[in-house]
Order: sequence, then structure tokens, then C-alpha cells
Amino acid sequence: MMPCPYATTRSIIHHHPPGHGTIKVICLSEISMMPCPYATTRSIIHHYPPGHGTIKVICLSEISMMPCPYATTRSIIHHHPPGHGTIKVICLSEISMMPCSYATTRSIIHHHPPGHGTIKVICLSEISMMPCPYATTRSIIHHHPPGHGTIKVICLSEISLMPCPYATTL
Repeated sequence: MMPCPYATTRSIIHHHPPGHGTIKVICLSEISMMPCPYATTRSIIHHYPPGHGTIKVICLSEISMMPCPYATTRSIIHHHPPGHGTIKVICLSEISMMPCSYATTRSIIHHHPPGHGTIKVICLSEISMMPCPYATTRSIIHHHPPGHGTIKVICLSEISLMPCPYATTL
């Protein structure tokens, strides 16, 4: 865990360019957009605790998708090809797999309210916007399979770490 001065409750990561071994972590704060110096190959960020300026940088094998020793069950990785409107998310979990009916290919994680210990997964479809009631501070979205219109959602209770029926695994 390393402090990220650019991490906010609205931060996301952006992988660029696709198919290469390096990425940039872009933290979109409410007032600015600045690069994060803690980017590595296939890196991922996780807000912990929510509303604070700390992140976890976790690495995944680029070819085999095997977790590195730093991976956790709450890891997320976003692949955002330039010029395309889809995001592919890989989730590492030990929970069962069930689809979430609220998820779409354009879903994002939205921290709400800012600075508090809860978030909601807002699923932005092309025709509607619906919240997932199972989302918590440790929720993770997972696009599976890549390039298709389905997403899995990991919803874990912050205190008891109990999975919701829509928990997903890789």
C-alpha cells in the first residue's frame, strides 16, 4: 500500500496503451486530472479506506492472468482501449459466480457519498442508469467475457465480509 496524492472517491485507472507492458494510472479527482507515479504493468488500484488518499497497486501476469503475490480478493484491473467505449475488468476473488442483472458493459464504480464508507455500483447502460443494491465499499465489477455485454459484480460486506448472491470469481 502506497499513498496516492491524486486518489479520491471518484478516481479510476486508465490502461494505455493496450497490448503493451506499461500503463499509466490516471486519478480523476473532482477538480483535476493528474498522472499517478505508482503505475506498473497491469497495475490496479483499490481505494482503502474509502474517501482517503491511499491506494493499493497490484500486479497481474500479462499473459497467463495469474495473480502475483501482491494480489488480493478485492483487486480490480481496468483495460480501457483508446478510441473504444468499453472497459474490461478482471476480478480476483474466492467467492462464487453469479451474474448481476444491473451490470452492463459501460458500468463504473461510483463512491457515494464521498468520504463515507459505502459505495454504489452505478451501471450505465446506453438507455438507463440503475444502481446495484448489493454494492458496498468492497464491491468490484467484472466484465466477463471481455468484449461481451455481461458484467459480474463482487459485493462484500465491509464488516463481516459476507458475499452477496451476485459475487463473482475469476
